[in-house]
Amino acid sequence: MAIKAVLFDIDGTLVDSNDYHVEAWQAVFDQIGATFDDQVVHDQIGKGTDMLVPTLLPDTDEAEQERMGEEHGRIFKSKYLEQVMPFAAARDLLAKVKKSGRQVVLASSASSEELEHYIRLMDAGEIVGVSTTSDDVERDQACPRHLFHRSQEAVAARCQRGDRRRGHAVRHRSGRQVRHCNRRRPIGQVQRRYSTGCRRCSAVRRRRCPAG
Repeated sequence: MAIKAVLFDIDGTLVDSNDYHVEAWQAVFDQIGATFDDQVVHDQIGKGTDMLVPTLLPDTDEAEQERMGEEHGRIFKSKYLEQVMPFAAARDLLAKVKKSGRQVVLASSASSEELEHYIRLMDAGEIVGVSTTSDDVERDQACPRHLFHRSQEAVAARCQRGDRRRGHAVRHRSGRQVRHCNRRRPIGQVQRRYSTGCRRCSAVRRRRCPAG
């Protein structure tokens, strides 16, 4: 089966933003008198608020989780967003994937505003074909496995409304294989996943990405 699309996470994969997210979360935790080691917070980066906060503060109710998430977003955008820089050759990688004839898909737990900023930062507006953010899913299920499945659903829905060429490239249940470049691995590595018809059950094989 031909590879039709490559999915990329953004934070910590294409742009060097994870440490800034740690700083923003630490500022939020300081407001309520909670103290965590930076590495403990760093290990949670990539999750949405509704997964990150309960992991570190399990007694926090949903209203407080939402408030903390909004405060994190405010602090990050006001203090750190403009400091984030792309990793070296990130744009070159995206361009190489597109040149190979594969669709470039960005799947991130970032907001749409942040995603648009990063695309401009990488000068990748003409490269990225489809994208999905935390605004496209009901919950911020942004740990790698959950975001992978939820992003495919959101992207597929967009594709069905738009370019017919894109839809078959990202549908999980179609049985077609896709590549997902994930934040927990270097840019040049991928996960190759084969659909089994279940959103949670996929065989995973790791191989070197020819586009890397």
